[in-house]
This record gives sequence, structure tokens and C-alpha cells, in this order.
Amino acid sequence: MRHILCTLLLAVTLFQAAQAQISVGATLGPAIPTGGYAKFAKAGVGFTAEGRYALNESFNVGVNIGYAHIGAKELVVYTQNGNVFEIDGSYNFANITAVAEYFILDEDIRPFVGLEIGAYPLTFRIKHKELGLDEKLSRTGFGLAPTVGALYEIADGLDALANMKYTLTGSTVDIDGEKGVSAFSINVGVRYTLDF
Repeated sequence: MRHILCTLLLAVTLFQAAQAQISVGATLGPAIPTGGYAKFAKAGVGFTAEGRYALNESFNVGVNIGYAHIGAKELVVYTQNGNVFEIDGSYNFANITAVAEYFILDEDIRPFVGLEIGAYPLTFRIKHKELGLDEKLSRTGFGLAPTVGALYEIADGLDALANMKYTLTGSTVDIDGEKGVSAFSINVGVRYTLDF
């Protein structure tokens, strides 16, 4: 909870410093586990909602709120009274992060580099309906996500958005030793500039 509050406080502070345009957007894309985590988790999908303030033509600050669902690569095997059951497993993480973006060019295509910092709540869940099994392990890490991307104007105030992101959640799972939860994602979406 402390990580989430610190992230929200940082985002509010960045918002108060802004004096220019406000934009909102959303992205969707595959989330691909990396490192030791990739040995037992398979590719999933992630969604992010975003808000931005443009401090000037080159620099944005804002906040991202996202969620990624990542399945278990191998189903857990559970034995009860001589019967073997396959149990569904999943690793889900959310994010509430403060964001900074720097635009390299101010052209039709606007490439940028960025960094997210904030809270990453993680949930590992195993379940089996017939067995009445539904267990969750939850924890929250403080992590970061370096990002590269680009905006392309498709209409007045509306941009197509694409980015690549490497997320280090700051959380670990204990399977064959502690493994850090991290993922690589390629995301596409839109960003709309609000006209006040």
C-alpha cells in the first residue's frame, strides 16, 4: 500500500507542475515473460490506460494504470486419493506508475524515450473448480519500465501510439528459488489530446 501511495503522490506532484496540454490514451499488446520467470510463465496480454501533461513540446509527464494476465507455462499437477488433477495457474500483475517521456523529434512521427516508476501489485493464482481449490498469493513490488515508442498523428488531436517496454516489477515468485517477475511488451493504441 505504501508503494501505491508514494506513486500516486509522485504523479500528483508531476501533474501540478504541468501548465500545458492534457492527453489520455490506451494501449494493448502481448506481455512476454523474461529471465528465470520465463521458465514457468507463458506469453500473455497487457492493457494500459494513460494520462499525460505536456510540459512543453519535448517533455510529457503523467500516470499509467495497467494490468497484464500471464498464464502458467506448465499446469500444476495435484494428487488427491490416487487421482491426478491438472490445476490452472496464472501470474497477473498490475501497475500504478508515474511516467516521464522525452520526444526526440517534433515531426509527423514523434519518437520518444520514457520511463515508468511505481507500484506493481502481483498475484499468483491456482484454482480447480471440482476440487474447490482457489488460492492466491499477492505481493507488491516497486519497479520500473524503460520505454521507447512513437506517436503518429492520424487526425486533429488524435495520435496512433506504439511502444516497446521492458517491465521490472520489483516482485519475485518462489519457484525453484526466487525468480524476479519481468516482462517485455510491444503495445499499440491511441492517444487523444483534450481541448479545453
